[in-house]
Amino acid sequence: MRKVHAVLPKTRIIYMGLMGSRLRWQLWPQMAKANALIEEFCQGDDRLWYVDVWRFLRNDQNEPRDELFRPDRLHLNPDGYRVWSSMLSPVLTRMLYRSDGAPAGQTTVRTRAQHDSKRRAQRRNLDIGHFPLGGGEEG
Repeated sequence: MRKVHAVLPKTRIIYMGLMGSRLRWQLWPQMAKANALIEEFCQGDDRLWYVDVWRFLRNDQNEPRDELFRPDRLHLNPDGYRVWSSMLSPVLTRMLYRSDGAPAGQTTVRTRAQHDSKRRAQRRNLDIGHFPLGGGEEG
C-alpha cells in the first residue's frame, strides 16, 4: 500500500478480509488476527477501505456457511459470490461517488460535454494501460 501511495497518493485501496473455509479451518485463528490488524491499519487512512467479508459468510457458530462453498470446501459457489458481491457493491459506490452522485475527487462542476470528453479520454487511456488509479484529478 505504501509503494502504491508513494507513486499515486490519492489511490483508494479496498482490502477484502480473509475468509474462513472448512478446508483451511485450522488456520482461522491466525486469519482472524491478521484481519483485525489489517482493519486497524486501514482505519488510520481514509484512502484504505476494509471489507469484512467473513461477517456474511459465517453461521451463528462463527463457522463457514457450507451452502456458500463449492464441494472443495475452499472456493465460493455462485450463491457465495452473490453474497460476496452484495457486500462489495455498496463499498465501491461509497468509495467512488460522493453523496451528491458526483465522482469522488471531483471538486468542480463540469458541463455534460466536459464530462463526456474526459470520460472518452479516460477510456482511451484505459485501452492502452495508462488509466490513473488515483482518486481522480482535482478541478
